Amino acid sequence: MKITNNGKIFINMKKLFCLLSLFAMSYVSFAQPTEAEDFTVKDVDGVEHNLFTYLDAGKYVYIEFLLGG
Repeated sequence: MKITNNGKIFINMKKLFCLLSLFAMSYVSFAQPTEAEDFTVKDVDGVEHNLFTYLDAGKYVYIEFLLGG
């Protein structure tokens, strides 16, 4: 922060942008969805897995989507 002679406080815009960006990223990363669409996938052995089958059994499910390039 920079204080001028007349007492006004000026914040460096880069610092402000970084601070707000970190706040936004932390908020998004901790946001928990409340609903999910049911889907079925096959693993490398050809076995099908259904999301709601695991949820109905009382299991926790962690889904991570990666973008391949």
